[in-house]
Amino acid sequence: MTTDTDQTAITDYETIPGTEQRDPYIVFGARGKFAIGVRILGFQSKGQHTLFSFRIRAAARGETNVDETVIAFADLKLEEPKDAWPDIEWDKAAADRASSVILTQFNGSLNEPDEETDELLEKITSGKLGRMVADHVTGLIPDAHHVLTGSQLARALNDLSLVPAGNSMKARVEHAKQIETTMAENPGAFHTASKLASFKPQTETDQDDT
Repeated sequence: MTTDTDQTAITDYETIPGTEQRDPYIVFGARGKFAIGVRILGFQSKGQHTLFSFRIRAAARGETNVDETVIAFADLKLEEPKDAWPDIEWDKAAADRASSVILTQFNGSLNEPDEETDELLEKITSGKLGRMVADHVTGLIPDAHHVLTGSQLARALNDLSLVPAGNSMKARVEHAKQIETTMAENPGAFHTASKLASFKPQTETDQDDT
């Protein structure tokens, strides 16, 4: 397991493979021969709100992670992943896996930035959202089934997914704001797409030379 000074890598964690080579699920719990993990799906803005979603999946645990000598006999008799956590409301359940998509909505749009967008981006880049997700999913299963603590899972989600994504979205939003400001300050002026794509705030000298 990583320490506070280590750089987090997906190989530091037990995982469940994603479907069709998609990103793996970070395992946060286990029971019998089954594991349960979480994977971030992403953000989608509509109007002045942004939808955030992630998926939990239960599936067979890797053989190297299963020690039958320390597993309760009753847990060894579990036949399907959904049986390991019957209190979870599964969207899909089959013999080899069970999954559910979990969604929430935040104020603020990534397409039409405003003050609430800044608050949303701060929630993502500061690690608060990762902790919210970690607390929610670890709360779905008994403490005795935890493979990671809430803090450990939050760090994994933040370092491997949410914070990098948040920083990227923040840069795009700032870029869009800069373009909007430039266009508003120079009504009727023409700008090449390449100039706007690499936009930097103009100085008075730059404007005089135009």
